[in-house]
Amino acid sequence: MDNLKRKRKTRKIGGRVKRKYSELRTLELNPSIPPQEEAKIEEGTNEEESEDPVEDLMGEWQCPDPRNDEEEEETWRIVKFSNEAGLTHWTLQVKYDDDDKWYDVYYEDEDGNDGDIIFYTEQQGVDIYLLKQRMETGELNCEEFMNRLLSGEGPSNPEVEALLDLGLTGGFFFTKKKTRKRRKKKTRKKKRNKKTRKVKLRSWSDTTYPYRNISQRDAVEDFLRLKRLAKGEINPRSTIGNIIVDWGTEKARRKTKYRNKSFVELWNNKVRRKKMLKFAKRLYKQDHNRSILAATRSAIDLQWGTVNTMRAAAAIHMYKRYNATRVLDFTAGWGARMVAAMALDIDYIGIDSNKALKPGYEKIIKLLKPYTKSKIKMYWSEAQKVNLSKAGKYDYVFTSPPYEYLEVYENMTNYEKKGSKISQPSSSQKIKLDDSAQFYDEFLVPTLKNAYKYLPKNKYICLNMPDIMYEKIKKRWKSVTKCDDYKIVKRTGGPKGKDDRRGKELIFCWKKR
Repeated sequence: MDNLKRKRKTRKIGGRVKRKYSELRTLELNPSIPPQEEAKIEEGTNEEESEDPVEDLMGEWQCPDPRNDEEEEETWRIVKFSNEAGLTHWTLQVKYDDDDKWYDVYYEDEDGNDGDIIFYTEQQGVDIYLLKQRMETGELNCEEFMNRLLSGEGPSNPEVEALLDLGLTGGFFFTKKKTRKRRKKKTRKKKRNKKTRKVKLRSWSDTTYPYRNISQRDAVEDFLRLKRLAKGEINPRSTIGNIIVDWGTEKARRKTKYRNKSFVELWNNKVRRKKMLKFAKRLYKQDHNRSILAATRSAIDLQWGTVNTMRAAAAIHMYKRYNATRVLDFTAGWGARMVAAMALDIDYIGIDSNKALKPGYEKIIKLLKPYTKSKIKMYWSEAQKVNLSKAGKYDYVFTSPPYEYLEVYENMTNYEKKGSKISQPSSSQKIKLDDSAQFYDEFLVPTLKNAYKYLPKNKYICLNMPDIMYEKIKKRWKSVTKCDDYKIVKRTGGPKGKDDRRGKELIFCWKKR
């Protein structure tokens, strides 16, 4: 405790005092702090001064102090303090316009006891950062932001309430009743942040493809919710995590050919688009709470079919079930399994031949880097051509390979007739047992054998695919160790409600002996 770095001067209501440690029984301390050190924090006091530098947790911002009636803006920041033992916390500080020094913000309870406003967990820092982003985009004004930070009162702006799902908490002790002595200040023009996020509502005459309207902020919030859920028992049917995946790769996914046409191609066909929009308007009239965008997307799914992505929650469920610490995914697809690994802070090796996905993956990795400890390695090549001996160690293989040619992706190889157009079946049930031999002989089975070769003993390879595909693999390799139901996503096509139907999706697992 004696080595904790602190600023020399602080401000208390009514004057300036030396920094001192006070009891903070209302705070949840960082779980990484040893119990004996935690006790010292709660019990000890230290009035020793220090000029050691501090590390900024986030940038500075300017807002009026809501505890006073003055309109002049103060400069605020949250800074990080740490010691050699690795104990850290963040303190709210303010700088007034009449001097250049930073002062720790104090609270005072009903009994006259005082202490600093302190945050002990990394999650608190992330939550405050997201709240600050709302302020900077104009969705939350300065007063509302500071009231939330200082008093812990609920946000008056409904658009901010989603942040409460992230577990926004902290050492929020100030109330509006507490004031400091008025001081005469130099007047200055109030700065206004004019940056706002304008969301243009879609109209029926819009001819651009109806992609999901996702911002970076939406993507980050979605990932943080997924990360929080990943700490406990997660429902594999949860759709949390889909937003960040779509933010990165939806545009590439909509170029996938299904039944010989991509969704973008169908949309650009005026006749097909007009017919689909007519149906979308009927859906819209049935439910006016649904937006035009939502009605249009629903009509596309119902009339043209879907190209699904595995849910990140399902991948998390499998990673936790098999105690994965470093995953190999040799048909990476749209990025859900990578996002799942990042939510669990485990390493991920991804392989995919669709180079059109590379920009989307890079976007996701760059955006989520501050929020994960995962190390990501991507290979943009056909999986059977990657030297897995140099890819690094992995202890779990989990992927969902292409369902033969049910979906045709950009840069996909036609193994049956190299260089020719791929002929697609209309559903997984129409995959014939005697076709696509080269797909297995040149791609899927060689890749499986190679991944199995470098897998540690007693570890698993698991593939999500139709039972029809497994029958073809079994003829060329070996039978599975175990098989699980896959009840996450029902692919369009084929009768519903028949558990024994041909083409049923399962998870097939091989254990390395």
